[in-house]
Amino acid sequence: MAGCGVAWGAILGDAGTPRGEPGRPVVLDATFVPFLEDDPIERPRILADIGIQLERRKENEAALVLEISAVGPRVEPERGWEGVRGANRKTAQELRALLASDELVLWTMDLGSGETSSCLPFSVRRGRIPLRRAFPDGRIGWNDRTGPEAPLEVRFEVAGLAPGTYRSEVVARGRARFRVGLAWDGREGEIRVAEVGDAEASAVRGVLP
Repeated sequence: MAGCGVAWGAILGDAGTPRGEPGRPVVLDATFVPFLEDDPIERPRILADIGIQLERRKENEAALVLEISAVGPRVEPERGWEGVRGANRKTAQELRALLASDELVLWTMDLGSGETSSCLPFSVRRGRIPLRRAFPDGRIGWNDRTGPEAPLEVRFEVAGLAPGTYRSEVVARGRARFRVGLAWDGREGEIRVAEVGDAEASAVRGVLP
């Protein structure tokens, strides 16, 4: 049914693509969903931003682009004085561990045919997470983003989607953490479901041998 590849452009940048511009995908629908901490002490913090975009690439062919970001204007830091708003070090560290063990996978099912496919991330933007530091004279300042580079954004793409309805799940260490439902008819399309969760087993993976 669908193929996996490197996503075309950043979701935020593509959201304003003019509909029908020659040689460029047409954005049919796009949204962002915050990934909240599981067990908040007070209010839940936004640990990551998840961007989803449905694009029409050519006649009767669409693509799902999904981006997980540990940085962004809505992302909040880990608790403690070192963290800086706009980035979460623990999220970046978790992404690094998942990528190193190939335990971050996007599964997609064609709900009409029941056919499934899976994708590992093919596009990863790396960088350094900004942190505060205490100077010997007592001042608090920036650490100039020192330290090892970490994954800041992980991007998936499922291309070659024929008209139909689909369900995708981001699976981390065998648990479905994020679900997307979409439909398109060859010209128009919409993202019908975009939700964070923590399922014991993935419904998409459950049909696989």
